[in-house]
Amino acid sequence: MKEKVKPQTAKTKSPKPATNNSQEPTAIPKVMRDFSELRRLSKTMAQTPEAKSNTSVRSTVRQRTLSFERTLDIRGMRIDEATERLIAYMDDALMVGAGEVTILHGTGTGALKQLTRDYLNDINRRRRKRGQVALEFGDGDVNHGGAGLTVVQL
Repeated sequence: MKEKVKPQTAKTKSPKPATNNSQEPTAIPKVMRDFSELRRLSKTMAQTPEAKSNTSVRSTVRQRTLSFERTLDIRGMRIDEATERLIAYMDDALMVGAGEVTILHGTGTGALKQLTRDYLNDINRRRRKRGQVALEFGDGDVNHGGAGLTVVQL
């Protein structure tokens, strides 16, 4: 009455249930072994994109840090163009942690100076809501341009 359980070959599609009531140990099907390997593999694959994105973020920050200039010149620009440049510049300055930056807007009609001050006040409002320290800014030194530039302490 005892029959031996034959190991499954790759040609069989479904396992046949044992018809006897013997207590012989059965081998773990290859599918289950593969599943545990698949689970382990999926965990490592889940970590790989994070590492790649983390590396790309680091390289972007490093590239921006190396190419960052402490002075932004928006003299002669239209308001919409100056706004885009100012937003991008201040984002980079805060990301790099520049310490002190200078924005040259000129005296002219005062529109670019007003734009710069309004944007910096907006940044300060958002920083205060988050409980962060506000930026300090004001006119530059009289010997270096005075009211034609704004010096920002980050």
